[in-house]
Amino acid sequence: MQEVDDVFFTMVVSTIIILLMSGLFVFIIFRHLKYRANAKANLFKEIYLAQEKERSRIAMDLHDDLGSNLLCIKMKLDEIKYHKESFLDINQELDELITLTADAIVKNRATSHLLMPESLKRYGLESSFKDLLKHYERLFSVTFNCDLAKRLPFLIEINVYRIVSELLSNSAKHSKATEIRLWVFMEGDFLDLKYSDNGQGFDFESLQKTSTSLGLSNIKNRVSFLNGVLDFDKEKFVYCIKVPIS
Repeated sequence: MQEVDDVFFTMVVSTIIILLMSGLFVFIIFRHLKYRANAKANLFKEIYLAQEKERSRIAMDLHDDLGSNLLCIKMKLDEIKYHKESFLDINQELDELITLTADAIVKNRATSHLLMPESLKRYGLESSFKDLLKHYERLFSVTFNCDLAKRLPFLIEINVYRIVSELLSNSAKHSKATEIRLWVFMEGDFLDLKYSDNGQGFDFESLQKTSTSLGLSNIKNRVSFLNGVLDFDKEKFVYCIKVPIS
């Protein structure tokens, strides 16, 4: 009888231990999933805030640049309409209108390009990078190498394009660089991107931990969103980004 009681007691204790361990395992899995869900939600929030900030900047550009151009055109047309007899040379006034209109068209195209590059939608990253780099050729000596055998999913293309735009903007605003180099190529199931300039350096590791300056936060969030890896070679001052495409 004692042996039966001992076996029964052992089974009860074993069952309790198994249940406790199972409960602990489920709790750990739940905490891990919750952490990942919160991290992903925070990542989406950061990207959303960055997009809203960019939209606000574009709206300000539209108001300050394109809006002022259109207002000048309207005022000039009103002058011609209501006071045309006071103009000695109407052709000169029309020439000014043409210049203002042409400038407004250029600014409208530049803003549209910021919102969604037409070349990216039609032709992919290589073509859109070439168009983007043209805007910086007056500031930098540009070296660009690209080897992409196929179009990538658009979500990857647009985020990689935004990353390079941010890097170029940083070089223009902060690094005092005169040369930039961009390499983009495929390696197996990964897109590899390397970017460097010859400007003044900064403490990349400290910025990773504490700073959101230089657009680094936006770059990190986009790389994380793509399940990619961002690294930095301090000796050569090269950003190295690897993104899975499968």
